[in-house]
Formats: sequence, C-alpha cells, structure tokens
Amino acid sequence: MRQRLHAKLLDEFDKEMEKGNSNYYLGELQYERRCKFAKLCSTSLPAPPKSVYAPTFSYAVNTQMQDPWEGVSNGTKFLVYIFERNPEKGLPFSLDLLLFKPQVEVRRVLVWGPNDVRLMVEQKNKKNGDEQLPYVVVLERGGKIEPLMAESITDSTLPKLHELINPLMEQINQTEQAEAHAKKPIHVLDCAKNPERCKQLFYVSESDMLKAIHAALLDEVISSGGNELDSQRISNLKKFLDLLIQRFPRKTFERSLPPTHPKSLSVGKPLSWSLKAIQVFNRMRQFLDKNEIITMDDWKNEFDAAKAENSEPFPIQAEWEHCKGSKPIFRGFTCGLWTAFHAMTVQAYLNNEQESLKPLKAIQAWVSSFFSCSGCRRHFMSMTTEKFPMDERNVKTREDIVGYLWKAHNTVNARLHGDEATEDPQFPKEQFPPSFLCPECRDSKGELEQERTLDFLLQFSTNIKPRQ
Repeated sequence: MRQRLHAKLLDEFDKEMEKGNSNYYLGELQYERRCKFAKLCSTSLPAPPKSVYAPTFSYAVNTQMQDPWEGVSNGTKFLVYIFERNPEKGLPFSLDLLLFKPQVEVRRVLVWGPNDVRLMVEQKNKKNGDEQLPYVVVLERGGKIEPLMAESITDSTLPKLHELINPLMEQINQTEQAEAHAKKPIHVLDCAKNPERCKQLFYVSESDMLKAIHAALLDEVISSGGNELDSQRISNLKKFLDLLIQRFPRKTFERSLPPTHPKSLSVGKPLSWSLKAIQVFNRMRQFLDKNEIITMDDWKNEFDAAKAENSEPFPIQAEWEHCKGSKPIFRGFTCGLWTAFHAMTVQAYLNNEQESLKPLKAIQAWVSSFFSCSGCRRHFMSMTTEKFPMDERNVKTREDIVGYLWKAHNTVNARLHGDEATEDPQFPKEQFPPSFLCPECRDSKGELEQERTLDFLLQFSTNIKPRQ
C-alpha cells in the first residue's frame, strides 16, 4: 500500500510538471518559511534575495537554538533537511523520501551558496560555486543533538539514508501487517472434538524460554527506569540470576520415562543452547558482584559481550513456538516467561531444593523490580503478598514449590478469563492443565487433583523441545 501511494504521488507530480508548475513539491515538501532561531532572525545578518529561513545547527551558538521539531508530527521519527541552490538537484532526493512518510519528514531550504549561514552543519572542504550543494542533514527524534547524517548529496547518500531508515520501516511494516492480520477471523480448533490435535499445541519450547529470558534480562531491566541500577534492583537481579544459574533446564526427557525415575537424569538429552545461556547468566552474575555502580549502558554492553562470547544462545529473531498466539497481540513474552518460571520450579523439585521458598522468591523479586507490565506486576505482587501469600504457610515442601506457582498461575487465568484484550481464543485462560491434555488430573467432580497434577507437571515441564 505504501508503494502504491508513492507511485500515486509521483504521478501527481509529473502532471504538475507537465503544466509547467516547477515549484510543485507535493505540499509537505515546500520550503521552510519560519524563523526558529533568534540569532538567525537578528538584523545583523543579511537576508539573501528570495531566501527563506530554516534552523541553523551551528553548535558554537547552540544557546540560540530553538526546537527544530516544532510543528513536526509526533509520529515522525526522522527529520531531513535538504539545503539547495538549484531546486532541480535536490528534487529527486526529496521525492524518493516520500515513500517513508509520515515517519520521515522532509524540509527543503533554499540557500545561495555553500557559505550560507543557514546551513546546519559547518561543511568541510568547501569548494567554490555550488559543488557542495545540495546538502542533507538528518535528525532523529529523541536522539543526540548531532545529526545522524550531514553531507553533500552524492550517489551514495540515498543508500546511506536508506540504511538508517529501513530498520524503522521494517518495524512499521510488521505493525501494519499485524494490524491487517488482526482483522482476519481466527480459526479456532475445537479441542473437545479434536483432543489429539490440540495436544500437539501444548509443549515446552527451549527457544521460547530463551527468548523470554533474554527479554527479561535485557529489555525489561533497561526499561525499568533511570540511568543506573539502584541497590534494590541489583539485589533482586542477583536473586533472579542465581535462580537461572541453578535451575534453568539443562536437559530434556522423553515422556515415556517419568522424571522421577531413577534413570531419568542419566538418559536426558542436553539442551546445548541453554547450557550456553547459563554461561551468560554466570558472567552477568559475576559482573554484578564486581561493580557497585552499574549504568543501563554498562549492563547492556556486558550482556551483549556475554552473548557474543557464548555463540549468541538467545533466539531473539525467531518466531515464538508454543507461545505463538493466533494473533500477534496474544501470548508471546508473558507465555514464554511463565513457561520458564514453571520449568525452573520443576527443576528445583527434581534437584531436591532444600529452601522451598528460595526459587519462588527469586521470581517474585524479578517481577517486583522489572516487569514492565505495571498492571501485571501490581496484581502479581498483591496475589503473592496478600491473597495467596508466598510464605511458609503455603510453601512447606519441595512439592509446594511446583504447586504454589501452578495455583498462582491458575489464579491469574481465572482473573483474566474472558478478557478479549489478552485471551487468545485458541488458548483460553482456563484452569491448567485442560482435560484433553490430562484427563487423569481431574476427580469425579471435574476438579483438578493436586497429586496427579503434580505428576503431569513434572513430565510436561521436563519434556522440552530443543531449539533447532
């Protein structure tokens, strides 16, 4: 659709050119006419003939600078200024960028030469005449005051600009596709009539867990607020990393052999990517111990280095597997997060965790400091501190480690059941496990029976589909 609109605009332009309207620039490409800088507007500066005023980015006098984004749509990500003496030279460049509207806004500025005071950036290696014009300056909203690009327009300029813009456009196109997909009707498989087919939709994915934990440790930490981690967040991050190091699944087991079987630990197959991820967790834990002050940039740089050192174990570009929703707005990160949480409580049980509350408290610590969904965080903390306290009354044994989180998750499911904004029709927020997945888990009244459900959870959370 964006390409069709671009073609339509170009066709409109051609028609205007045929009429002899050489100043036609499709509305938004008209020359900038507002004086935004006090220094530029002073009478001490000569006004060139037929000139128009535009912002100047002379950083030596940036105290005079007003907001260059004034009057620009909030949806605009990049602001492009084209300085030109001959309008025909900058025109093809301007027209090409129409493809990216409204995310890219173009402002054209008529100047009388390379020494024009209105050029935003001091040009290097100035030459006589117009050889340095047209000149392009690219600003990014929310970025540094220095331009992303500032150079004379050559054959290589447009490809460079595309390199800057294309990642943004890919994200925009994905959003547009998601919105179009969201309008399509969802085909929901009736699990009452097709229980065996529905069973295939439910499994634990190593890829999903790694993808979710990557977001939990990087995106959620960085977006938790401020420029550096305070002592409370560092403490909670240490607890969560300790849990990941000790209890993130290292092996997968066949369903035919219960995880409690004496030989189960010897026949499990290693999860190679998870083992690499655990090395990342170890390095980040050591990083926390070595540094009292940790900025968000420090955390990201160290995390990126740890990933690179261990063969990039997190499939951040991969699609969700079990956690893929019937629409992009469903499941995903929160599904992967819950899956990892449950898998780690099962590992705590299987490895004879002596401190039953420890793994659960580590999960609670992460949620309290880093979960960016404020409503989710508020409800979780209320549930685990008031309605269903995470304490010795409810968590006494190893079995309770698994059982507590299972009950807590089902409490969340009960609260959100029927919420169209969050409930995937193919994966309704019902009490887990559903009857088709574990018919033996329910008693004669249809209620979930804890001991049999525990056996199911142990098998379900250890039969992990390896990342490919």
